[in-house]
Amino acid sequence: MKKTKQTININERHEIMAKDLDRVIQGWRRKRIPVEDAVELSIDFMVNFAFYACKEAKVANHLIVSAISRELIHSGEMHDSETIIQ
Repeated sequence: MKKTKQTININERHEIMAKDLDRVIQGWRRKRIPVEDAVELSIDFMVNFAFYACKEAKVANHLIVSAISRELIHSGEMHDSETIIQ
């Protein structure tokens, strides 16, 4: 029981971190930062943040993929049905 609760807490924390990354990217978009700069800045920020905040590379990679998927959905490049993260 404790391990399941601990896993849920970790998943919730990662979800919050992914949403924070989304907010940063949205803020850059609202400030009309040129797309090339915003993409480069957001990728650098996202990768550094994820690997700094997560102890395991697998978890950091999942966090990065989640944030990128959300951004693709927000921008209309992908539909929600096209994203399945395992």
